[in-house]
Amino acid sequence: NPGTVETDRFKHYVAAGINRISIGVQSLQQEKLTQLGRIHGEQEALNAAQEAHQAGLNSFNLDLMHGLPNQSVSDALSDLEKAIAMTPPHLSWYQLTI
Repeated sequence: NPGTVETDRFKHYVAAGINRISIGVQSLQQEKLTQLGRIHGEQEALNAAQEAHQAGLNSFNLDLMHGLPNQSVSDALSDLEKAIAMTPPHLSWYQLTI
């Protein structure tokens, strides 16, 4: 969860031999994050990606969701483009299924 990222925790992961984590971004739009009950915003997601890079976690994943309630195609593509700009080594884009 980008809202609970701690740089020291990432460094401890690397020291313990952990070499891959997933960061549950889900969306980069505050309205959608609020609907999902998420505690982070776009800036926290960006910070989490940067901190993962800086800590040496060279194989991390960003999780995004599309098909959220009232999410337009344009909104979903905007999230995807912003996530790609964060240059994660891996990006997962899941469709919300209820």
